[in-house]
Amino acid sequence: MTAIAGLWQFRGNTPASSRCGRMLANLASYGRDDQNQWSARAIALGRCLARVLPEDAFDDQPLVSCQTGAVIVADIRMDNRDEIARLLQLEPRAIASLCDSALLLAAYDKWGTSCVDRIVGDFAFAIWDPRVQHFILGRDPFGQRPLYYHASPALFAFSSMPKGLHALAEIPFVPSCDTTAQFLALIPVAEKSFHEHIQRLPTGHIAVVTRPGDVSLHAYWRPNPQPLRLKRPEDYIEGYRFYLDQAVHSCLRGATNVAAQLSAGFDSSAVAATAARLLAPNNGRVVAFTAVPRRGYTGGAHLGKRIFDEGPVAAETAAMYENMDHVRVYTGATSPFARLDDNLALFEQPVFNICNQTWLNQISSLSQSRGLKVLLNGQLGNNSISYAGTEFFAELFARGRLAKWFEEAHLAMRHSHFTYRSILAATLGPYLPERLWEVLSKWKGVGIGIHDRCALTPEFLHQMKGRTPRGTFTLQANGFLRRYQALRSVDNGNMNAGTLAGWNLDCRDPSADRRLVEFCLSVPTEQFFFHGIPKSLARRALADRLPPAVLESRQKAMQYIDWHESVTADRKNLAKEISFIAASPLARSTVDVARLRWLLDNWPSGGWERFETWFTYRAVLLRAISAGHFLRQTGYQ
Repeated sequence: MTAIAGLWQFRGNTPASSRCGRMLANLASYGRDDQNQWSARAIALGRCLARVLPEDAFDDQPLVSCQTGAVIVADIRMDNRDEIARLLQLEPRAIASLCDSALLLAAYDKWGTSCVDRIVGDFAFAIWDPRVQHFILGRDPFGQRPLYYHASPALFAFSSMPKGLHALAEIPFVPSCDTTAQFLALIPVAEKSFHEHIQRLPTGHIAVVTRPGDVSLHAYWRPNPQPLRLKRPEDYIEGYRFYLDQAVHSCLRGATNVAAQLSAGFDSSAVAATAARLLAPNNGRVVAFTAVPRRGYTGGAHLGKRIFDEGPVAAETAAMYENMDHVRVYTGATSPFARLDDNLALFEQPVFNICNQTWLNQISSLSQSRGLKVLLNGQLGNNSISYAGTEFFAELFARGRLAKWFEEAHLAMRHSHFTYRSILAATLGPYLPERLWEVLSKWKGVGIGIHDRCALTPEFLHQMKGRTPRGTFTLQANGFLRRYQALRSVDNGNMNAGTLAGWNLDCRDPSADRRLVEFCLSVPTEQFFFHGIPKSLARRALADRLPPAVLESRQKAMQYIDWHESVTADRKNLAKEISFIAASPLARSTVDVARLRWLLDNWPSGGWERFETWFTYRAVLLRAISAGHFLRQTGYQ
């Protein structure tokens, strides 16, 4: 991976190269192996390199095109190198010593900004084109690599992470209370920055900068909404397996042994199992990590339809592969408050789920201790690998196919434990006003109104009302649109960069492979909800690599079920953090401190597995602590 930075200044006497050097110094933890820059008058570009790919040995960015004079810095793993080389008519011998950024520059020389339509992989880049005096910035469709920028009449600057921009005097540390409030209200913030004076380049976009204060954004990733019609259901299975194998193979580049997250669900299991299959011929190994409750924990034994310990099911997946080592990760004793400062320094934004982050950090530490450089996950799998397809009911209703609707409803109740209430909700929910949906949810005992889901001050609660996009808490009537919107609302760039800086670990997500995602988006919803069974395509396609315990399960897992024990044991530090938030003008203007104190004073004595208790304390309270800590710390810098 590579941390990139650069600037274009119209005022001031300080050389651009000197200022770029300060930006790169701030980014050094994201690329410790090499640092370099290019400059010309008021413009400078540079990068800090972390060597994780074989071709990184040849990376001497910034690169200058001998054809066009264009200068590039890029944080990129190009997964279709061979295809791009063929299109560029490059000899195989020639590309063996070309880093991915060199191929990207050659692609830009040939196709201009439309090169992003041909590239597959994780990337963020910046190109200075002297022919038109423009900067061009771009990011991959799913935000696997971060990129930020600042634009004013006097200065344009970009950086992989905000700390690179904060090296410049014009860009002080000022947290965005508005974005943080939206984060607390569960309003998607993937296209927002948590820092004032800094913009996040949206995923799947390019930016064209014609002068420091003039930035034009263009969305280039627009998948075809037309369904793919194949002759047989088996054809979809073959396509699914082909694209999954291709995606995982791409993410194994340069790695003999890899770490992988492994749960009881489909996504991480599919990734880890496929990786083991592909690595086996070359004696490669997968170290699969599963977060589990502490030994002897029985608090979730009564949950029935919920899996509270994913260890046994994950072990069955691992047992199918001789080259997969299964490691259970016990995180119950680790307080989520212990690494608040470290998480902020690494990720530069509030962590959405500080409980889950404790076991993610522990997996990273264990991977690093074993000398592993690559960590596989399946974070986008819910909208690609394991999409459930429940929008099929609303699609049938919209098309007036009532006979088919009744048939699928009967099969769903028979085979998948659906009820008529849940089926009617999936069918009619998309057509109900969001306010009515909230009222009905409260009637069922599960509140989803804005006050229920966040701890915001009354002033910010009033501002947030009406700003929730349609479909965030209601259901969707179209499977393609549901997945497309969900994919657009995710941005893991900061988390991936922070994991690299903290543990020298390259996070790779095969479920975010553009080819795999676009194939899954094109598959008709009925193939995912097939004969009344959700996730049917995954169940059928993964039958060649996963055990029945995964394939036949209708249960959902509760990750880190014993989280409340460490939080309860560390209430002293929780109380301190609430006091610190209350003492910060910025934090207390956004976070409802009175509600946090009430929750602390009325600490439950049991019932932690009940949804209302779990949501109120783990989701509302701890997310507010994460947001408040971010505001109070960044507001003081």
